[in-house]
Amino acid sequence: LKSLGQMPTAVARAGALWCLALLFTYFSRYAAMNDPQLFAMAVMLGGMLVSLRRPEQLSSLVAGAAIMVVAGFIKHSLWAMPITTFLFLLWTAPKRAAIFALAGLSFAVLGLIMCGAVWGRVFFEQLAMPRHASWLQAFKHLPGLAWFYIAALLFAWSSRERWTEPLTRFAAIFLV
Repeated sequence: LKSLGQMPTAVARAGALWCLALLFTYFSRYAAMNDPQLFAMAVMLGGMLVSLRRPEQLSSLVAGAAIMVVAGFIKHSLWAMPITTFLFLLWTAPKRAAIFALAGLSFAVLGLIMCGAVWGRVFFEQLAMPRHASWLQAFKHLPGLAWFYIAALLFAWSSRERWTEPLTRFAAIFLV
């Protein structure tokens, strides 16, 4: 993300350690076990970095969108990174955001057509199965997210003087 601005190495390392600490604190017996979540997040992050490394190049936007779609087929519930990338591009370069979105949608439709051709109707039936989601359940988990609140406050405090920098804006979009 150097094209978005300079980030001190120590800050990047602290962020990575914070993420690992959260993973192993809250999921000490389960971190990445038989779950494609972390693998899909790594692939999605790769797509985001490809897209934002040189957003002025059409090939970077299209390749990044394709990688993110692949990650979406690994774990279909990861929306934060593509939405953050799209919103950041929309904020900084609206035409590039449209290209990124069109490429992503095209690759997603192509992937769905390919899955339908290989697995048939069963693929779409499985994809459409109801999943239980509840705002009440989400709000019950808010107290357990204290570390997230601390990180958000640290970010807000440390970025108050750098709000006009693209990297700070990107981080704010991703945090929300």
